Amino acid sequence: MMNVAASGWTPWGWLAALSLGFLAAWAYRKHDAHGAEGTDAARPFVSGNKLARPEDAHFAGSHLYRGFFEALAGYYARLTAFHSGKLRDYFLAFALFLAAYLLVARICL
Repeated sequence: MMNVAASGWTPWGWLAALSLGFLAAWAYRKHDAHGAEGTDAARPFVSGNKLARPEDAHFAGSHLYRGFFEALAGYYARLTAFHSGKLRDYFLAFALFLAAYLLVARICL
């Protein structure tokens, strides 16, 4: 018979460790939540520039990844042309890729 305590599976020990971890995380977050209100640490940081309105701190994803999309513009142009938004087309593409995969797997095995 296997010694359960020696294997590391002690439910009460794991429950105690998990409870202690949750308690420590709760205490840390409770202490940290009130420390920065009304200071510079609570304001958004945008490259050191002061923002006139809080809404100016929001940046769209297209701005954040501009260089990435510009570098791969040719690839994305071909890729987005394939996407029609119709579920039928996606099922057809899935069926074709699955058939090709199964054919290659059958030949190779």
